Amino acid sequence: MATQADRLTALGMLAIGPKMLAEQDKEKLLFDVVDEQIDVVTRTFMGLSVACARCHDHKFDPITQEDYYALAGIFKSTQTMAHTDHVSRWVERVLPAPSNQQRQAAFDKEVAMLEKQLSEAQNEKGDSTEEGSQEASEAVQKALDALKQEGPGLPQVMSVREGKPENIPILHRGNHLLPGDETVQRGRISLLEKQLPVPEVAKNQSGRLELASWLADSRHPLVARVMVNRVWTWHFGKGLVDTPSDFGQHGGKPSHPMLLDGLARRFIQSGFSLKSLHREIMMSQAYRRTSRTHDEWQVRDPENRMLWRRQPLRLEAEPLRDAILHASGLLNLSRGDALGALKKNDQYFSELPGAFDAPYRAVYLPILRSRVYELFATFDFPDASAHLESRSRTLMPQQALFFMNDPLVSRAVSAMVDRSCHSGGCCVDDRLNHFYLSLLARLPTAEESALFDEYLRECQVAENGEISDTVWQQWVHLIMASNEFLILH
Repeated sequence: MATQADRLTALGMLAIGPKMLAEQDKEKLLFDVVDEQIDVVTRTFMGLSVACARCHDHKFDPITQEDYYALAGIFKSTQTMAHTDHVSRWVERVLPAPSNQQRQAAFDKEVAMLEKQLSEAQNEKGDSTEEGSQEASEAVQKALDALKQEGPGLPQVMSVREGKPENIPILHRGNHLLPGDETVQRGRISLLEKQLPVPEVAKNQSGRLELASWLADSRHPLVARVMVNRVWTWHFGKGLVDTPSDFGQHGGKPSHPMLLDGLARRFIQSGFSLKSLHREIMMSQAYRRTSRTHDEWQVRDPENRMLWRRQPLRLEAEPLRDAILHASGLLNLSRGDALGALKKNDQYFSELPGAFDAPYRAVYLPILRSRVYELFATFDFPDASAHLESRSRTLMPQQALFFMNDPLVSRAVSAMVDRSCHSGGCCVDDRLNHFYLSLLARLPTAEESALFDEYLRECQVAENGEISDTVWQQWVHLIMASNEFLILH
C-alpha cells in the first residue's frame, strides 16, 4: 500500500524534467514546464504525443488545440516552481514521517531559543555596555544564521503541489504573448470522452486527481495497453507495438492485437499489478524459448515478429553491474539504506563519496543527471531528465575496454578466485566448473576444457602442479568479458 511519502516521491516525475531555470520571461518558463509535463504524461501513460497540439491541431491524430489547453489548465494549476525569482527554484517537499516531525520540532525549538537570546542581547538599555556583550550578540547571531542555513536536515523530494486553479486560453502558435479570447475548461478532452467521460474538475482544484482517476479507470483499456506493451518491450527487446510511446496513426501496429488486449484485460483485473504481469510473461512459452535459430523460420520471419525464438538481448547497465558483483559474491542483497542521502549545495546535488563502489544493488545507487556513473554511461543508461520510450542496447568498443580495465571487474575477478576453493572445491576441474556455472550457468564444453589445458601449458604450469591465483584470474577475467556473460540468450 502506497504511503503519503511514496505518493509525494512519485510526483517527482512532473518535476525532474529539463527546465530553463534562468529564463527571465517567467510566464514563458511556466508554459514550457506545462508543455514538458503534458508531453511526459501523455506519451508515458496514453501513448499519444499530445504536446504536438500546443501550436496547432495534431496533424495526424484526432487531438485538437482545445484538448491540449484543457490539459494545460490542469498542469498550469499545479505549482512546480517554488518561486520564479532571478533564477527559479523547483518545489521541494519534506517527506511526512513521525521522526521527521520530531526533528522539525526540535529544530524550531532551538531556533526560537537562539532568537530569544539575540533579542534579549539587542534590547539591553543603559549608558554603558558590559564588556563582551557585543561579541556575545554577534556570536548568537552567527550561530542562528548557521543553524538556519543548515536546516533540520529532513529528507526532501522534488515534487509539486496544488497551485491556483485557473483555466487558460488557447495561445496563438503556442505563444504566451498571444492569448485567445476564450478560455478552455480544464480537463474536458474530446478524444478521451469518446471512451469514458472525464469527471468535472472542481473550481478549487487543479484537476490532477480527476485526470489520474480517469487514466486508472478500469472501464477503459488505454493505459493498461500502453503499460503492458512497455513491460513486454522490456522483456523481449521489442514491443507488441514497436513504438511504445506512440499508439497513434503514425505509430506501429500491434503484431499480436488479441494478445495485447488479453494481457491488458488481465492487467486491469489484477488491479494493475505489475508483479502479476511480469510473472505471467516470464512463465509464458514465448519467454522461455531458446535463442537458437532455425533456417526455415529465419527465412519466413527474419524479424522474429511471430516470436518463434528468444531474441538475444544485451544486459542493461544495472543488472550487468549486479551480475558482476553477484557472481563474485560481493553483492549485498540488503537495502541500500547505508548509502545515506545525497549532499546538497543550494539547488545542486553532489554524489556520495564512494557511493558507486558500494556493493548494493544498482537500484539503490544515486542518479545524478549532471554526472552519470561511468559504467551506466558505457552501457546506454538513459537520460534521466527526458522521456525515452525504450533503451538502446548498443555494442561498442568502450564496453570491451570496460571489461578489460575497470576496477570493478578486477575486484570481482579477484574475489571470485579467492572464494572459489570454499565454494567449488580445490580440485582444478571443480574450480573450473564452478567458474563456468557461476558466470555462464553451464559447465565448460570439451573444447573449452582443452583450451584451458593449453592455456595452463602456456603459463608453464606443471601437470598436477599448483595453479597460481594470477593464472586463475586471467582465465576468469576472460570468461566474464565474453559475449555469453553479457548477452541474455
